[in-house]
Parts: sequence; structure tokens; C-alpha cells
Amino acid sequence: MEKNENQVDQSMTLLQLFRLYIDSYASLHCKCWKNFERTYKLYLTPWNDRPVDSIKKIDVMQLQATLAREKSRGASIKTVEILSMIYAKGIEWELIDYNPAKVRNLKYASRERFLLPDEITRFTAAVRTLRNARTRDYLFMLLFTGQRRRNVAEMKWEEIDLNRRCWRIPHTKNGTPHLLPLVPEAFVILNRRFNEVDKHPEFVFPKENGSGALWNVGNAWKNVLKRAELTDLRMHDLRRTLASWQVGTGSNLPVVGHMLNHKHPSSTAIYARLHLDPLRQSMEKAVDALNTASDGLIGEDDCEHKKIPTPDYGFKSDDGALVSDEKEQKVLQLIRDLCSAGHANSAIAKVLNENACKTRWGDQWTYATVNLVTKQLGIAPRHAPIPSYGWRYANGKLVPNESEQLVLTQMKELRAAGHTYRSIARILNERGLTTRTGKNWKSERVGGFLNTMPDLNSPEDKADLNSPEDKAASS
Repeated sequence: MEKNENQVDQSMTLLQLFRLYIDSYASLHCKCWKNFERTYKLYLTPWNDRPVDSIKKIDVMQLQATLAREKSRGASIKTVEILSMIYAKGIEWELIDYNPAKVRNLKYASRERFLLPDEITRFTAAVRTLRNARTRDYLFMLLFTGQRRRNVAEMKWEEIDLNRRCWRIPHTKNGTPHLLPLVPEAFVILNRRFNEVDKHPEFVFPKENGSGALWNVGNAWKNVLKRAELTDLRMHDLRRTLASWQVGTGSNLPVVGHMLNHKHPSSTAIYARLHLDPLRQSMEKAVDALNTASDGLIGEDDCEHKKIPTPDYGFKSDDGALVSDEKEQKVLQLIRDLCSAGHANSAIAKVLNENACKTRWGDQWTYATVNLVTKQLGIAPRHAPIPSYGWRYANGKLVPNESEQLVLTQMKELRAAGHTYRSIARILNERGLTTRTGKNWKSERVGGFLNTMPDLNSPEDKADLNSPEDKAASS
């Protein structure tokens, strides 16, 4: 592209160069040019009016550090990359002389997150709870195909061969078409969607209004993570999940690389270290061979611990024998007492933590860990009924609650002195006395405690209980 003095001049701004880059190059040659626009809008708009020759390397390095610190490492990397591409094209077009963004950029951290066996069940159950069938099928298709979000979102019927059960992806990240076999689970989803009455003529996963391909499912994804109790999981990790499980079930790296459409083996090598089972089996096999070759290098006595199961809470292993653990036995006795007193698991956990009791692993007690121990003991917390006002549980028995009994005594004395429910409530509030839940007294609540004494009732109390404010309080 030749320099055109009518388009640019010596004081060309960064925004002008960016628009020229998008319109003349990126929108024609880059599939993700809209992402460039989004990144520019988020992080480079403060430099819109700056002349391109006024931006120095130190400015770029400071911006890089600020974004990495205040936003994210990814935002910093992408911004510097886009800035460098803009200036590189400007140099190629002979509009500018140097590239201030040609600095040492940060590196992406290698991400290794994928769904573990115990997480798969929770994840699939959470996806099934989604009301929108389109979004539900889309998330399952990400998992069953291992392809990128955009490719699955823009999947078209013309790319699907239902007879051969394969999907030809014409446009991929590495620029080469990709022919992918469809597993039965993916085929079931596609076959069902193909036979729907309102099937979209072009896209498998269209937008709600049918104007294009489905893309924004962020809210649904957040709901899935919340229901499945999963953290630090991204939609792209579903792609990594399928690849990791392929490696874990014995597939070699070239096969996994073909599924992922990786050009270079190094891109797939990460999946070899995500599953430890093959590595563990290989190491154990090698050590067994060493043991055999050395005629008992390790010895049966040294391996005896493998035959001892993890002892129950309250016990420990001592030279191959189970013995009582005094510290844990004291915690067990406390749990038994609290169960006998009618406490629920969550209440027991709270008491244990308040008494600085730790689990075997040094963590705080939770509902789940208490539940495990009570099952081990063969007991279950009894859910005793909430005691009446003025009473409480102590060692499984009802005993008077002194502070609440004092309030009841004052109620009776005020009632005997001729006060109405409303005036009793007002006096109690003035004295700083609250209900069991810490709220102010209302005539309705006072009447609930004193209405068992009919000789103390009066016609005025009926007016108290029917007042607008007490109706609102009772509701």
C-alpha cells in the first residue's frame, strides 16, 4: 500500500492508523478482527488522539505492566500484540518509521484445567438442568467434539454428514480444514436437532431470533458452574477435558493431536502430563521389575502398608495395627454428645470449629465432614424440635433459658398490671429486650405468649391485634 497524503499526514493519530489497519487489512485477512476491535476499545481508547510518532517504547512497557497488574496477564499480552501489528503494517505501508510496541511481551501461562472424574457427574447434571435446549446441546457438543467454541457455535448443517457421521470444519484456527468423526452422543444431539420442526436452515445452534449463530452463553455457563460447585473452569477447558481423557484411556498423542487439529506435536504434548495414572502404572511396573531383578530389593515387609486401608476417624495405624487415636476419640465423643442433644450436622461443625477442633487433615469442620463421621459411627443427628420461648436444650434435655424466662416474667407482671399487648411490647422494646431472633417486640408476638391465659385477656387486646401495624408485623 502506497502512502496517500490525502489519507494520512505527519500527525496521524493512533485511532486513524487502527481504523486503516482494520478496514484495509484485518477485516479481509483475519477471522478474529472483531476481537481486535474489542481489545482496542477496552484498553487503547485513551490513546486515540495521540500521534503515532509520539508513542514511545517506555509508554508501551508501562501500559503492559499496568494491564498485567490491574486487569489480567492475557489482556496485557493481547493489547501489546495488537499494538505491534498495527505499527508493523504502518511501517510496511511506509506511513511510520518504527514500532514502539516491539518490546519483550509477557508469556501466556500454560493452562492445565480439565474436568476430573468426580466433577464430570456434577457438571453433566448441572447442564441437564438448563431450560434452554439449544444452550444445553451446545455445551454438551463442546464436550463431545473437543472443538473450539467458535467452531461449534458456527456449526452449519451443510458441514455435517449424518450418513457418515462426520463433521467437516472448513475454517479453523490453524487455517486448515478439519474432518472430525462424530461420537454417538454428538450424533444423537445433531439427529434430534435436524428433525426438529423449527430447525434453522443454516446453523445447528442459531440465536434465539434466528439472526445468526449462537455465541453468548455466559449467564448459562455461570449457572452451570454454580450448580455444579465448580471453580476456575472455562468453556475452552471442555476441549482440554476430552483430550485429557483420551490420553488417560490409552490414546497416543498423534491421535489426540489429530482430534484437536494441532499442526505441531508440541501443542499436544501438554496432555501427556495431565493424567498421572499412565505414569503411575509405568513407574510401578518398572519398580516391580527392579524388585524382581534384585531378588527382593524392596521386600514384602516394606510394602505391607499397601495392604492396610485408611483407618476410620478416631483410629490410626501403628506398625501395621489399628490403635485408638486419643485426640480424635475426644472429638468423636463430642460429636456423639452433640448428636444426642439433637444438633444438626451444620451446628455440630460450628461447635467443633468454635472449640478449635480440626479434622484429620487440619481443616475446619463442615457439614460434609461431620456427615462422614456420623455415618462411620452409625448414628445420625436427631433434628429436635425448636424449643418454646423460655426454654433451651442442654445435653439433650429441655432446661429453662434464664434470659428468656426473665422476659416472660416481665410480660406476666405487666399484663397483671393492666397493660395491653401493645403497651407491653413498647415497654419491652424501651428496656432493650428483643425476641429470640433479635427483633423488636410487637403486640401480635406478645399475645402469642400470653393468650394461653384467658383470664388476663381484655377487649382492648383484640383492637391491638387487629391494628394495621400489627397485621403488617404478623405477615
